[in-house]
Amino acid sequence: MQLEMACEKILQFDQNIRYAGFADSLGKIVAERTKSGITLHLTKQESDMSIIQATMRVGIRRKFEPRLGKMMFSYTHYEMVKRISIPLFHGESENFEMISPYVLLLSLETACAHEELVLNKILPFLDKEGFNKVRKSQVAN
Repeated sequence: MQLEMACEKILQFDQNIRYAGFADSLGKIVAERTKSGITLHLTKQESDMSIIQATMRVGIRRKFEPRLGKMMFSYTHYEMVKRISIPLFHGESENFEMISPYVLLLSLETACAHEELVLNKILPFLDKEGFNKVRKSQVAN
């Protein structure tokens, strides 16, 4: 499944999902979809900066995986939205990969039951579709 199609599918999991996007480890969006009819809270430039920061935070948090276990997802609750970051690749070596090749970024309405959504729908979908071993060849150019 291509990443663009995956974004579209993820938007269908819950009416409270505002945005789904895949970014590389440098914060460059490689695929994204935004729910139609929503009010955007950030400009394009602010959104790009936010995505870069989110991917950097994932890389920093993964430093502790050898002691805490694999990072499943991170969550930030703002007054107007919830943001979720999910690393898509976990190193199988003893040293763990420090930076994920891709991160799935989600923006949710504040009413969304985010933990249930991520654990019961998003992560199983990513595992089923093989996105925890994403290769650059799967990225739609």
